[in-house]
Amino acid sequence: MKKNRIFPVLLLVAVFVTSCDWMWWINPGPSEPESLFLTGECLGSTELIYVPYYASRDDDYLEEWKCFPFVFHLDTANVQRYKDRPLFKSDPAFHIPSDELFKSFGKKSFVKSDFFDSFEKIREGRSYFEITTILYDGGLSLTADVDFAGHPAGEELAPFIVSHPSVNHPSSWTGVCRTIEPLLSAPGNTKEKLSPILDIPLDYECLLESRIDIGLPIGDYTRVVERVTFTLKIPVRVVYYLQWLEDKHSNPNAPVPYKDEVLTCKFYTDIGFR
Repeated sequence: MKKNRIFPVLLLVAVFVTSCDWMWWINPGPSEPESLFLTGECLGSTELIYVPYYASRDDDYLEEWKCFPFVFHLDTANVQRYKDRPLFKSDPAFHIPSDELFKSFGKKSFVKSDFFDSFEKIREGRSYFEITTILYDGGLSLTADVDFAGHPAGEELAPFIVSHPSVNHPSSWTGVCRTIEPLLSAPGNTKEKLSPILDIPLDYECLLESRIDIGLPIGDYTRVVERVTFTLKIPVRVVYYLQWLEDKHSNPNAPVPYKDEVLTCKFYTDIGFR
């Protein structure tokens, strides 16, 4: 008889625990921004995804810093969301290469464990990071098909591009509308910062994040309703980091496998400056 009474009680407790998100050991508070470490194998295509100007998000930046913001995302694939302890909802989550990518190197491969060795080194001392093994070393190009903020149609706008505080982005602390180094990524993504961890023996200014934020100063020019088509080109070196980890097991001096690519995006806005 006692056993029959215990079972319903245990069942009620199980339902209570699994349905109460407020339980401190399940959800002790708001979750942290999701960090990211992706390799060149995770680049889906070289076409960047443009995030259109959004008035309620970008107007303050435009008015305060006198810069027009451009935001892009990399086209990624073969990515999974990873957590050390999946049940703990407030524990940090990370975006890393998918298990399918790891499995593609074979059951006996050390690629996954070697990747996590690098991953853990990155995590040390960093509460948030976005790192891809896509290398940028200069050469960005941006043009518009009509006059824009004092620049004639077709003029190369790259020399005037600045970094900007990325609205709703964890790296917003990087500063105001001004040029900082590196221009296309967070300060922690420079070769100086990451060489001791990833040891990629190639020349580069920075490793890209999954998101690219730049700005173009507009000075005292007046905002007008006008269709402007832009063309963006970013030369990069896509490093196949997982393949390199695999190659180094048979040859510690194996060359880094990579491919030179150009990230591109042709996009338009309905906002001009005259």
